This record gives sequence, structure tokens and C-alpha cells, in this order.
Amino acid sequence: MAAVADLSGVRLKLGRPEEHLSTLKTEVDALTEQHSDRSLIDVRRDGDWHVVEIEPPPSIPRRWALIGGDLIHNLRSVLDHLVWQLVLRDGQQPSRWNEFPIIDSEQRFLQEVKFRKRNPDRSPLQGIRVDGDAWAIIEAAQPYKRPKPHTLRFSGENGCTSAGRSRRSRT
Repeated sequence: MAAVADLSGVRLKLGRPEEHLSTLKTEVDALTEQHSDRSLIDVRRDGDWHVVEIEPPPSIPRRWALIGGDLIHNLRSVLDHLVWQLVLRDGQQPSRWNEFPIIDSEQRFLQEVKFRKRNPDRSPLQGIRVDGDAWAIIEAAQPYKRPKPHTLRFSGENGCTSAGRSRRSRT
């Protein structure tokens, strides 16, 4: 029996990055509030001298980097899980190569995803109809379609993903 597409897992996975974002916002607001009444720069005269004292800004908690990393990883997981479900929706069997592509140029997207010649069965969108609505939405979401170039880069075998993710659990 063929598996049926189910977006409930995608929706559940989306809750985690929202929790992380809420946590970060709360902690940033608390730190900002705690230090809002302090001036970091004090300028005064001392006789013939102008004295400038600069107080270092408060240190940013190291855990914010961990929360931010988890947030990004969880968002990436949501996108990959969405592609998995879209392959199922189009009546195909997902493979270990399915993932949401993030490509920084149209030429690379065409070469590596849409018209992949080398190992075409390894296209990240293998199983999703090229002329379908899902393909159009994924292509429209690519960084090269945005007015400002992104500085965030992803690395991996095909230059668009992070390596080493488990492909077994898709719930």
C-alpha cells in the first residue's frame, strides 16, 4: 500500500522553531530592559582634558547561539519534511536524496535540480512534478529570486544542504 501525504508532521515541526524564536525574543527583551537605563559612553572634562569612558556592552549569553542554531536546524527540517510529503502527494516514493533545495543562482538551480543530467534520480525534488504547483512554489522561494542576495550559505554534497542529516525519521 502506498504511503499517503500528511502535512500534520510539518505543522508540528514548525512549532519548535516558533518556540525557539519566542524564547530568544523574551531573553533579548529582558537583557535590553535590564540595561536600558545605562549609558555606555560617558564624556566629561577634567581640567584641560576631555575624558571619554566607554563601558563594555553586556555580554550576550552563549546559549543564544545554541537556540539560534536549533531554530535554523528545525526550520531546515520542516522544509525537508515538506518535500518528503510533496513527493508522496504526487504518488511517488521519496528517497534519501529528497530535500528542500536552497540554491543561490538560477543557473545552479537549473543544473542541479531542474535539469540534472548527472544522477538525475538524485535530484532533491525527484518525484515532484516539474509542472506542478509545489515545484513552482519551491522554485519561487529560492534565494536567487529575492531582491537582495543572502549571505547565509549551506554546504553539502550538492552545495545546497547540510550534510549528515538522518533521512529515516519523517514524522
